[in-house]
Amino acid sequence: MNWPGNRTVVACLLTAALKAPHGIWWAIEWLLWGFTAWMFVVFVWGMRKDARRGQRVHIVEVTQTLLLFVLAVVFLFIERSKLHLLWLLPAAFLTGYLDFIVLRIPLVGTILRMIIVSSGWLFLAGTDGVILGVPHGK
Repeated sequence: MNWPGNRTVVACLLTAALKAPHGIWWAIEWLLWGFTAWMFVVFVWGMRKDARRGQRVHIVEVTQTLLLFVLAVVFLFIERSKLHLLWLLPAAFLTGYLDFIVLRIPLVGTILRMIIVSSGWLFLAGTDGVILGVPHGK
């Protein structure tokens, strides 16, 4: 593939998006979605790296990673504007810290804990990672 001189891939994508019939907002929306997907990958990578080193992964980090995954998947398939991610991403990080309150509610906390821990097991598969903040760490 013949790339122009010193232009980056992002610059080429933006140039193509500006020429597209959708315009600049379409490009910004997809760049924001790409950032969300990239954040999910970075969080999973960081958790797995910590687990391989023998460090415990906190349930808050697992919750935030799960919320990033849900946001990336949902906004990939729905027709809503991906600009909603501008307020949903900070909300996802803040929601992760509400684990300490929500997980203490009898029925809701049990169901959410099962979902969060199950996703944590998937994220940490093959690393023998321990999730901190969960009874017995497993």
